[in-house]
Amino acid sequence: MPGQDDAAMAPAPSGFGRVQHELHGFYKGLSMNGADMGAWCQLFFDNLGTLLGVLIAVQDMENFGVSRGVINETVFGKIVPGVGISLLVGNVYYSWQAIRLTNKFGRQYTAQPYGINTPAAFSFVFNIMYTVYFIKADFAAGNNDEAFLLAYKVALA
Repeated sequence: MPGQDDAAMAPAPSGFGRVQHELHGFYKGLSMNGADMGAWCQLFFDNLGTLLGVLIAVQDMENFGVSRGVINETVFGKIVPGVGISLLVGNVYYSWQAIRLTNKFGRQYTAQPYGINTPAAFSFVFNIMYTVYFIKADFAAGNNDEAFLLAYKVALA
């Protein structure tokens, strides 16, 4: 292509050298301006609002007989770390894809934002978890932890 030097036209190395080549290209392509920061803040607060809404809805199941310990173990031991890891990995992956295209074609590409799907998240809680919980809960016995854990597992399936 016109305007590219011979190093850019050389084939990418294989093996570990390819990984180093990709990391160098990723690092070289990282740049942010004011608009990028605005978009990042919007995505962050959108995901934070959705996550807080879903977590509060799950924690409110204590009002229906689920013990606080089981809820906290599930929320802070499984849901929050899982969401955090998936958001980090997903956004880094989409950024890497956009930077690769930018380096390959020499023009700016925008990464697809990766985040929590708000309607789906609330659907999981209210249409799946709550429904399974109320079907399986035994309010007379008072111990509904098993029904909560079953509802959580069904929502994950």
